[in-house]
Amino acid sequence: MSRTKKWSVRLNLQRLLMVVLLVLFGFLMMDLNTRLQELSRVSAQRDLVKTQVAAQIATQQYLNTRIAYVGSDEYVEEWARQEAHMAQPGDHVIVPLPPENAQSTPTPLILPTVEPAKPWEVWWALFFGE
Repeated sequence: MSRTKKWSVRLNLQRLLMVVLLVLFGFLMMDLNTRLQELSRVSAQRDLVKTQVAAQIATQQYLNTRIAYVGSDEYVEEWARQEAHMAQPGDHVIVPLPPENAQSTPTPLILPTVEPAKPWEVWWALFFGE
């Protein structure tokens, strides 16, 4: 073989090797891009879960505080006086009574009137969604 042919074969092998390496590099870059997208998705999901966990912990702390308050004597007394209308010994219960000749005035009930839609308004809403 002549020298020029050896060089051309050698150059062709080098070019082929370079093309194979570039294709391999391209595949590696595509794989890296896919992995980075997956990392971004998983990181966003992790942040969402962290936020949800923080909200659940705050809810748990609120509920634990509420349970402690509901079990206290202060809450029981507040409930007994306001909700159950109970009185302690020594309290004077006052019940307001209406005057003897008072008449209750009924409150008139006002019903809204609904105007039926015109046919062209029905068609307009059907076609244009308003």
